[in-house]
Amino acid sequence: ARRDRGEVLESEFLMYDFVPEEHLLRKRKPEDLWDKPNNPRQVLESLYSRNGRLPATWTRYLAIDPSHQRTACLSFVVTPMEHLGVQLNHRIIVEWELIAERTLADVLAKQLLPLMSGYPYEAFIMDQQKGRQTNVGEGRTTFQVYGEAFSRAGLISRLTGSCFSAGCNVPRTRERMIREWLAESHVNASRLMFCEQSTAASQKEMFRYRKKQLADGTIVDE
Repeated sequence: ARRDRGEVLESEFLMYDFVPEEHLLRKRKPEDLWDKPNNPRQVLESLYSRNGRLPATWTRYLAIDPSHQRTACLSFVVTPMEHLGVQLNHRIIVEWELIAERTLADVLAKQLLPLMSGYPYEAFIMDQQKGRQTNVGEGRTTFQVYGEAFSRAGLISRLTGSCFSAGCNVPRTRERMIREWLAESHVNASRLMFCEQSTAASQKEMFRYRKKQLADGTIVDE
C-alpha cells in the first residue's frame, strides 16, 4: 500500500514505520550489480557496493547527541539532484554511525578523524538541549567543549568551522519530519535511507522507539 498508493502505514506502537527492504541501502556482490543503473536505488546501491562509501563530493553533515554514558554520532549524506542522468532529488542517507561509550570529547574527535578524513562536511550539528548545558566546575557549554576538541583534532566544516549548529529542540517537529522522509518514496527508494552495514544501532533504535502508553492502555502520539 505504501509503494503503490503512497499511504503512510504507521504501527500502533512504533513511532516510525521503518521497513528494512525499503529504507536500507544494501551492499551487493559484484555479479548482482547493474551495468547501467537506471533508478535511484540502483545508483545508490551501486556506489555503496563498489566503493563502500558514497562520493566525497556529495554534501555531508555530522550530527552528535552527546552524553557522559553513550554519545551517538551520525554522518548524513545529501545526494545531488541527479547522478549519471538519474534523478536523486536530494535524498538523505545515513552513511555511518559511531557510538561511543563513556568517551571524552577529545577522544571522540580522534575516533571520528579517520572516518571523516577526505570527506568535506557542510556543517556539524548537536542536540540543542544538551549542547547548551554547562559543565560543572568549568563554565563551558557542551557546544564549546566539543567545538574546542574538534578544533584540536583538525575537524572543520564549511559552515560551522569546528563549532556546532543547534539541532531542532521540538520532539514533535523532529518526529514529523522523519515520518515524512521515511514515507516519501520514488522507485522503491525513500527520502531517508540508511547504509545497511554501517548503521546497526540506528536501525535498532528505529524499532525500539515506541509511542507512549498510558496506564489505561491508551496509546498517544508522543
